[in-house]
Amino acid sequence: MYRCYPEPPGIEPSPGADALAALLLRHHNPFHPLESPLELVALGGGAALSPALVVQTLLRLRHASKVALAFFVSVRDHLHHHRCNGGAQPLLGPAAYDAMVDILGRVRQFDVAWQLIVEMGGGGGGGGDVGPTPRTFAVLVRRYVAAGMTRQAIRSFDDMEAFVGREPSSAEFQMLLDTLCKYGHAKVATEIFNKRKSKYEPDEKTYSILIYGWCKVNQLEMAQKFLKEMTDRGVEPNIVTYNILLNGICRHASLHPENRFDRTIRAAEDLLKEMGSRGIEPDVTSYSIILHVYSRPTNPSSVFICSGQ
Repeated sequence: MYRCYPEPPGIEPSPGADALAALLLRHHNPFHPLESPLELVALGGGAALSPALVVQTLLRLRHASKVALAFFVSVRDHLHHHRCNGGAQPLLGPAAYDAMVDILGRVRQFDVAWQLIVEMGGGGGGGGDVGPTPRTFAVLVRRYVAAGMTRQAIRSFDDMEAFVGREPSSAEFQMLLDTLCKYGHAKVATEIFNKRKSKYEPDEKTYSILIYGWCKVNQLEMAQKFLKEMTDRGVEPNIVTYNILLNGICRHASLHPENRFDRTIRAAEDLLKEMGSRGIEPDVTSYSIILHVYSRPTNPSSVFICSGQ
């Protein structure tokens, strides 16, 4: 499957962040917030705070939103004038804000998340010189969609232009569709696609995302409808597209064992034949999908009907 948005920073080895996060969790008191940067440095074992340490500490606090926010606010309020590397780098960069937006979105504190985004855009506090990025909005969209708030996710996507100074690109539109589809909202993704496909010219990646979305909710007819629309518009499917649909066919058989396996095998065979007619050779993934599902029937010879293509 395609990756349609930049991934937020991941947890990396950091003894300093391990120690700081553990101490923050152990000693956090909501009635007595951290009062000075010296206290933060002391908690960190005497190591100077750095952008990387701040981000890694936040990532370790991602399941403790109150502690993470208290730490973030303390850094912002007391240290946002501090610069690392001779004044070139703020302690709270985009990665720290993105991590905090993600943490807040996990617990549906979207109002606070928006306050940080406005702050990044110059509304005050420590982030006015940072600026939100498309990744910031990708994080926000993902959290809205995960919470089932698809309308707010689309509105946030549309609001991105005001903060980044340009219209969302086709890749960013694909990010929106991909996020909706991955969380089971293929119908919403299709509606927004149909409204905006004249603005964002669909390519094989866009159609593959929608085909995946309908396969995920076990609506193979809709997935095949988009494959037909794709080819009718002169957009050539690739091996990724076909593997997504092939996986959907096999997943349907796995979820509905009452259906006859030979019917599913014929559907898979038909898809393999269509691939061949377009000059697309099945790859290891194609056959792995088939073998994984059809090794389960009592008659294992059915596996080789497809693998012998």
